[in-house]
Amino acid sequence: MKRVVVTGMGAVSAFGSGSETLWQALLAGENGIKSVQQFPLKGDIVAIAASMPELSQEIAANKKLANTDTEDPAIRKFFLAVEEAVNQSGINFDDPVYQESACMIADRPYSPTLDVDTYIKDYALACPDGNTDLDRWLAQLKRSPEMYKRAALDDVDSINHFAARYYNLTGPSLSIGTACASGNNAIGEAFEKIRRGRLTSAIVGGAYDFDVNTMIGFTRIGALTTNPDPDSACSPFDAKRSGFVMGSGCGVLILEELESAQRRGAKILAEVTGYGSFTDGYRATDPDPEGRAAIEHWLVPSRQQV
Repeated sequence: MKRVVVTGMGAVSAFGSGSETLWQALLAGENGIKSVQQFPLKGDIVAIAASMPELSQEIAANKKLANTDTEDPAIRKFFLAVEEAVNQSGINFDDPVYQESACMIADRPYSPTLDVDTYIKDYALACPDGNTDLDRWLAQLKRSPEMYKRAALDDVDSINHFAARYYNLTGPSLSIGTACASGNNAIGEAFEKIRRGRLTSAIVGGAYDFDVNTMIGFTRIGALTTNPDPDSACSPFDAKRSGFVMGSGCGVLILEELESAQRRGAKILAEVTGYGSFTDGYRATDPDPEGRAAIEHWLVPSRQQV
């Protein structure tokens, strides 16, 4: 089996662009949670989140990126993390050895549900009395300037597709969708492919940008915090916690086979030595309180290997 190392990392967060920016903010105890300003939130939804800033200057610094149109405005922000990781690794994707690199960033690709704010506006116009008439609603949507300018869904990039096209990569492109575990699973699956000799390198990580639809969903299942105070809402280890706080950002690593990194003279930041994934069939949002799956599939095998 091959050894797998990390040769690059990048991040975009509520604190701005750059993994060092994120790290220094964490060391300083800064709080990235603020009132949501980009769209109106009313009713039961608590209007706070850790939103990515505009980052227009950082995007403008890369002319190719700045001149590339994306249906989802978050894609160019996410790519800043990809670019940082690639630059730090020093990997050259024009080299045939690395042109087949994988791109496995767990993301939430553009979906029609992201236009729920537009649907609601057009519903109000088509059905002002509140009585649903699907034919009138559909006709209104077809006339809507906002809907008319939307690109066909087949033409909309995810960050995986975008990064692969940007670097002309021909390796596997895979978006892992396992909810809150997606980013870790993306790293783990790429690790396994490199360890088994199927890949030499991979761009991996996770990316997410919240929207109204998501906040409605998490509020309805009781997962989102009910605390409106940005300074105290995020308290995951507090017995009186009321839920989690939404956030946006992107974290990216460059995984590479050890011998490849050594041949390039790359700086090795860390080594990935293991990966495990399991489900206990308990609930979608809660682990088994007794941890039976963790014991059976992770702890016991580990002890047997020792």
